[in-house]
Amino acid sequence: MSEIDAKPPVESATSGNEETVLSEANAILQKRQKTNLSFVLVQIVDGRPPFSILHSAKLASVPNKGDLIRLPTSNSVSNFAVSFVNFDPMKDVQVTIGCVPWEDQASPGNANLQERMDNYIKSQGELFVKAETYAKAVILLGFAGIFGIWSFVRDYLSTDSANTSAILIGVSLLVYVSYTIGTVINTSIAQFRFNALPHETPSAFFAAVDALSVKQKAKSKGQARLWMIQIVLTTGFGYAGALLLLYNCVAKILSWPSFPK
Repeated sequence: MSEIDAKPPVESATSGNEETVLSEANAILQKRQKTNLSFVLVQIVDGRPPFSILHSAKLASVPNKGDLIRLPTSNSVSNFAVSFVNFDPMKDVQVTIGCVPWEDQASPGNANLQERMDNYIKSQGELFVKAETYAKAVILLGFAGIFGIWSFVRDYLSTDSANTSAILIGVSLLVYVSYTIGTVINTSIAQFRFNALPHETPSAFFAAVDALSVKQKAKSKGQARLWMIQIVLTTGFGYAGALLLLYNCVAKILSWPSFPK
């Protein structure tokens, strides 16, 4: 931890290469120590854009990224974390330190866990989208095959066989089409809500985006369950109708009785 002696601020700067900055800054410190100066003058700025100036200070050493430093505020001393260190030899105060409030600086372990969790959630969402797309393609091919078989065996089906097959395939098709239309409607509503978000300022916009994302995540759980129900009903009734058609086709060839009679 470094003790800060606040001075009137000077102009701001941006960040540079961390290893080069630290070596150059510490070289300045070594020169000052040889000339009996045991400190280095630094400028401390907010580590977030627009990098507003906080203090000028005298430090016994140049901190590293992530180090804790203490800065005087209006009523007390607050803890800050170093976010970058910049060196500019052309300025009077050659070292610029960017910092953020310590409570806003997540620990590396928590940050890694948060990143892993976000990546896992994102990957699961992508897998769901891919699975849904693949399922749609397979279902459409299945319907095409079923109607192909129907056109081949319809002249050989009994009335009950034809009616039963038509009911099973029709229910399967109705469930699939209903779910697809519902998905389109839901997507349109989500797009409408997104377009209605406030655009006056970036902060207001992203605050509204975060609130909308929370609602969408809660709704996505119900959509996943509905998708599973749709898959079970569509494939179940579709398979039953297709198997009934195949049986009656084989029964015609082998002179078996049709089902149902």
